[in-house]
Amino acid sequence: NSALSFSVCIEDKFNNFKQLLIELESKYNVHYVENVSLYTIRHASKEAVSKIEQKGKVLLKQATKGTVQVVIQ
Repeated sequence: NSALSFSVCIEDKFNNFKQLLIELESKYNVHYVENVSLYTIRHASKEAVSKIEQKGKVLLKQATKGTVQVVIQ
């Protein structure tokens, strides 16, 4: 047995998030946060990332060689 954590950011444009949540909660411990924004910055500079991070509370930040993604509340 090992612990697993999975984070995902979705847009509920078809209004079916509640049904998905019910199904996931029947099998998993689920925590979710509504009303967040996902920013994707390609070829990001430190200044650009800092400017985005000032928009609110950073919930999640992921960086690869050429792209930074930040979830802000």
